[in-house]
Amino acid sequence: MAEPYRPVAPVDPTNLRPMMFLDVARAMMLNQDWSHRAVSVVMESHTGPGRFAFYGANHPDVILDVHERRVDISILNPAALLTMAQRGTGAFSSPRDVATIAVLPHDDRLGFAVADRLGFTSLEDIAAARYPLRVSTRGSLDACTPIMVDVVLRAHGFSLDDVRAWGGEISLDQPMPNHPSRIGRLERGEIDAILTRGS
Repeated sequence: MAEPYRPVAPVDPTNLRPMMFLDVARAMMLNQDWSHRAVSVVMESHTGPGRFAFYGANHPDVILDVHERRVDISILNPAALLTMAQRGTGAFSSPRDVATIAVLPHDDRLGFAVADRLGFTSLEDIAAARYPLRVSTRGSLDACTPIMVDVVLRAHGFSLDDVRAWGGEISLDQPMPNHPSRIGRLERGEIDAILTRGS
C-alpha cells in the first residue's frame, strides 16, 4: 500500500504560490518608494479547517485584534503597552486577553525634555499653568508613543488634548529626539518640548 502524500517544504507544489507572494511582498517592502509597510500573513491548511494569522507592524490596534482572535501573533513596541493591556490599566479601561510570548530586548526609553526658558521644574507645573506647549513627539509612523506619553501626562494632571485646548501644538515626528529636525527646533525656540521615546 502506498504511503499517503506528505508535502515537503520548501519545494512542494502546494508551497510555491504562497512562497512566491511572500517573496514579492518582501521585495515591495524593501523598495523605498513603497509606502505600505504593515504586513498581515494568514496561513491556512490545504487539507482541513483552521487558520493562523500574523500581523507585522507596530500599531496599538493589534491588541484588540489579538483579543478578539482576528490575529494570533503580532509584535508591539513598547512592551509596557502590552502590560497595560493585560492588566486593564493606563490606556486600557479593562484587561485584554493577550500574552507576552517573547521579548526582543533593546534600550528604548521614554524621555521628556522641556526648554529651560519656560521655568518649569515638573509636569505638575505645566498642568497648573495650563501652558500651551509646542510639543514634538514621535508618531508619524509610530502610533504607540503618543499613547504612552499621554498615559504619563494624565498621571500628572493633563493630556495631549489639554495641551491642544490650551492653544499648544503637537507635531508627530519620526526621527530620533537627537536629530536636528527635533533637538535643533527645541534649541532654536521653534518648539518647547520633546516628549518621546527612542533608543
